Amino acid sequence: MRRLVDDGVVSSSQEYFYGLANDLAPYSNISNFSDLVVYRIGGGPQAPRSALPIGAEPAADPLRLVRVNVNRDMLHVVLAVSFAKEPDHIVSSNVAGFIYVTDIDIQRENYILAPSAGELPGRFLIVGTLTWIET
Repeated sequence: MRRLVDDGVVSSSQEYFYGLANDLAPYSNISNFSDLVVYRIGGGPQAPRSALPIGAEPAADPLRLVRVNVNRDMLHVVLAVSFAKEPDHIVSSNVAGFIYVTDIDIQRENYILAPSAGELPGRFLIVGTLTWIET
């Protein structure tokens, strides 16, 4: 079953970035770490059981925004581009589309994103668990 899901994700990603008939060509765009801010929605640290009232269960806020530091682990990650103008509006804002990280240069503090012809419509990016390696 897992293989079918993986094949579906690969196929959907391929269609999104290249089109149904492979008639689209993604662009690459170099962006500085300082120009874009990456967030993860949900999760975050939980209080230990010993710090909670008796009988209470630790719970993570599913809408909590956590800023993500850019590192090599973000290579091949698919990111959503948010239309939000402020971080507090990310959860309630639409996304413009998706990009993926094709390379990260830690020394130069920039990364290469595709497909993104020209400037992105927003500076806030949302990371999830989806990765995609172009084949």
